Amino acid sequence: NEQLLVDGDTLAGTGFESIDRVTASSAYATAVSWTANDEDIYGIDKSANSWSDPVTNHASGADRFLTDDLIRDTNATLENNGARTNLMITGNDTKWRIFGLYENQVRYPGVLQKDQLVEIGINGVSTDAGITAGIRVATVYGIPMFAAQAVTKDTISRIYLLDTTDNDETGESRLFIKLLYPTLYFESGMSAASPDPFAINRFGTQGMYYTSGELICTFFKVQGSIRDLR
Repeated sequence: NEQLLVDGDTLAGTGFESIDRVTASSAYATAVSWTANDEDIYGIDKSANSWSDPVTNHASGADRFLTDDLIRDTNATLENNGARTNLMITGNDTKWRIFGLYENQVRYPGVLQKDQLVEIGINGVSTDAGITAGIRVATVYGIPMFAAQAVTKDTISRIYLLDTTDNDETGESRLFIKLLYPTLYFESGMSAASPDPFAINRFGTQGMYYTSGELICTFFKVQGSIRDLR
């Protein structure tokens, strides 16, 4: 999670590329004085290839209050670009700002649903009627919202509006993680299958994930973010 959500001004190196870089436009990177070319990804120069520039709603680093207009305007721009936005990711602080924005407001009936059943599978997030298994999350304008502690903050956490659906022409997902092999989990300590506190030199448990893969975006203009929030 930390690698996928790290600030885009931090190069990936041997880690996963970040959603923050995928959703950062060249104009935004210039406005907030990112290190030159740090917004570029997969060797693609965003400033020279407009097709690779995502939708980035920002205020050049001057944090502003989160409003319904910011959410609707960003979604409208994404929709005009052909987006089928099916996933919103933000931090817990911004999630509660969103709850406060829409709860018990006569002006926004039905915008926020706090107990929506969604199904998560290899094809992304689905809210199809009739599903019998899944998890319950909040939705905003019908888009499932997930909170993660590692989302980059300005004053409060940024909002990522993502499209993980399949491209009509190729059948390949617009945003996905490609793994070289399945993720492995290793654990040592008191909770391990064979308890052994000596391996980690304490009465506790330590675990790690081991994997190899990359975050892949095949359609940049349908990925977006809202930044500079307080």
